[in-house]
Amino acid sequence: MPHLNRGVDVAVCNPGRLIDLVRKKATNLRRVTFLAMDEADRMVSHGFEPQVRSVLSAVRPARQTLLFSATMPARAARVAAELLRRPVWVTSGGAGQTPSNVQERVVVVEDEEAKWRWLAGELPRLASTGQVLVFAGTRAAAERLATSLAAAAAGAVAVLHGDLPQAARDGELGRLRRGEVAVLVATDVAGRGLDVPAVRTVISYDVAQDRERHLHRVGRTGRADAAQGAAYALVERGNAAGASMLCRHLRLCGVPAPPQLLRAARGREAESAGAPFEGPEAKRPRAQPPG
Repeated sequence: MPHLNRGVDVAVCNPGRLIDLVRKKATNLRRVTFLAMDEADRMVSHGFEPQVRSVLSAVRPARQTLLFSATMPARAARVAAELLRRPVWVTSGGAGQTPSNVQERVVVVEDEEAKWRWLAGELPRLASTGQVLVFAGTRAAAERLATSLAAAAAGAVAVLHGDLPQAARDGELGRLRRGEVAVLVATDVAGRGLDVPAVRTVISYDVAQDRERHLHRVGRTGRADAAQGAAYALVERGNAAGASMLCRHLRLCGVPAPPQLLRAARGREAESAGAPFEGPEAKRPRAQPPG
C-alpha cells in the first residue's frame, strides 16, 4: 500500500482488495486509463461480478478495458458485452479448442485400482521426458495421491491445493520451477495461471467437472507453442457419468472421443479395459492404490 500512496504506473491486484482500498480512500482510480482483467471468464461468472462492476465504476469512463481468457462461457460473454462499449473480439487459434501442439489421450481402465496401477506404472516414463502435472478432483484426493506416489518410488512429489497457506503454495511451485520435483499433484487451483515450460505431461486422474476446467488443465502443457505436450484423461469403465462428461469435454474442445470411451459412456463393455486407446498397456508395478 505505501507504493500506491506514492503513485505507481502499473498495479497488479485482485478486485476485492482494490475496492477495499478505494473505499478506505487509500487509492484513487480516476486517472487509470488502461484496465486489464486476466481470467475474465472467472471474474464475471464465479462470484466476482459485483467487485468487477465496482472497479469499473471507480475508473474513469474514458479508458481502454481488456479482458483475457482461454475460455469464454456464454454467461461470461453476455456480462462482458454488457460491461464494454463497442468491444472487439480477438482470438488466437481455435477459441475454446485444445492447442494444436497438445495431444489429448484417453485411458479407459477397469476400476479405481487399475487406474492407480496405470498411473504408477506410466509415471516414471512420462517424468523422464519432462515434468508431470497430475490433477485430482478434491484436496483430500490430491494429498492421498501425492503420498502414495512418493511411497511408490515416483521420486520427489509436490502437492498444491486450496487448503495450503499461500507461503506453502509458493514453496511447492518454487520446487517445481527449479526442477527439484518432477511431479506435482494438484486440484484445479493449478489449472489457471501456472506457467512452467518444463511441464510436458498433464494427467487428469479425475475427470474435470466442466469443459472450462478441462481446457485449462490441458493448457498447462505445450505452453506458448514452445514444445509438444500430452494430456491424459483417466476414467473407469463403470463410471458412465464420468465417461459421458469426458466425451462432452472432448467434443467441445474439438477432439474426437475414442470408441472405448463412447462405449463406457453408454455403460457397455470397454474394449481392452485398462489400456490407453493410443497403444498397448505398459507393465504395471505391484503398488498399492492411494487410500
